[in-house]
Amino acid sequence: METLICRDRKGTDCVKWDIMKPRFGRDDLLAMWVADMDFAVPECVREALIRYSDFGVYGYRLTPESYEESYLAWQERHHGIRPEKEWLRFSQGGVTGVYMCVAAFTEPGDAVAVMTPAYPPFLNAPKDLGRKTVTCPLANDKGYYTPDFAAIEELFVKESPAMIIWCSPHNPTGRVWTEDETRRLLELCRKYNVVILSDEIHQDFCREGHRHVPVYSFTEYLDLAVCLNSPAKTFNLAGCNSTTIIIPDETLRAKYDKVLLNAGNPKPTTFAQIAYEAAYTGGDEWLEKVLAQVEKNTQILTNKLADADPRVIVSRPEGVFLIWIDFAGVIPADEMKKFINDECNLFLNQGTEFGGDAYATFVRMNLATSEEIVSQASDNIAAALKKRKA
Repeated sequence: METLICRDRKGTDCVKWDIMKPRFGRDDLLAMWVADMDFAVPECVREALIRYSDFGVYGYRLTPESYEESYLAWQERHHGIRPEKEWLRFSQGGVTGVYMCVAAFTEPGDAVAVMTPAYPPFLNAPKDLGRKTVTCPLANDKGYYTPDFAAIEELFVKESPAMIIWCSPHNPTGRVWTEDETRRLLELCRKYNVVILSDEIHQDFCREGHRHVPVYSFTEYLDLAVCLNSPAKTFNLAGCNSTTIIIPDETLRAKYDKVLLNAGNPKPTTFAQIAYEAAYTGGDEWLEKVLAQVEKNTQILTNKLADADPRVIVSRPEGVFLIWIDFAGVIPADEMKKFINDECNLFLNQGTEFGGDAYATFVRMNLATSEEIVSQASDNIAAALKKRKA
């Protein structure tokens, strides 16, 4: 029987909690920002790492076939599709994978399209690599986001991007794009010859009633689709830095392999491979418990904020363990940092990180933590809102 354990991570050199003191000069905020969990990993992962550690020899290691097979079997078991083994490539982490793919499938000076709000590295990677980031906002109907296909096509015509970065389930809004939405985007990519890089590392966090549709399940578009998967979000293994890149098209694979070779052919570490395989092989029950806890935490937050001030718009997540909150009309944009840090006593991601001033009244909040922390954070926000109304 798997037990879900929430750890106090302060003082363990974790980014989520221990960067607080140097950044804010204080360490008493509730850290609910960066997208990793406070939950201990599945017991099968811990046991596998201990077994290898106890062996005491950490030399060069062949990558066993079971490493790739564990991922393929997970995809078949949980998502009803098994990609071909030859499609698989690996990178040392999701952000690294994004940078490698931008380098592989675009040229310096090319435009790369991103829909906002967007995970910050999507916005930064093209610029860092000498490309041009061009953005198109998602349509927002009171916290429910949809792709604006007319605006996307207009952007494709105007900017002629070589690539679009797509995120499903979507970080930060929590949408799980439907089969129809994904197909419509792929049709535009075909029409305008745009490669789609689909970051699907949150694929295993779909709420009840929603189903993740991998981009490589659309067989007629395999020549322009690239997908990122990782156990990092699913099993809280971000520190292991292991990401799977699914590249169905042989020509695109050759381009990626060239970039990989130029970078020295980096591979996930042995410890990352062991954790990855153990999680995909035996982490099913643990994930069920995490999903249930995150859903409970979501209900706690949404109910308390609705009671405190119904003007606050909480996007109802269909996936991910994050939640996107809009305080427009309640908290002025220039007071958001003060409100969140000083009045609510929280450390969250500010909305401007996800696309600039258009999101200045937003925050992203991580709910993959204990019920007690979520309740306290919700109470803090509710009390601060009520105090401002008094």
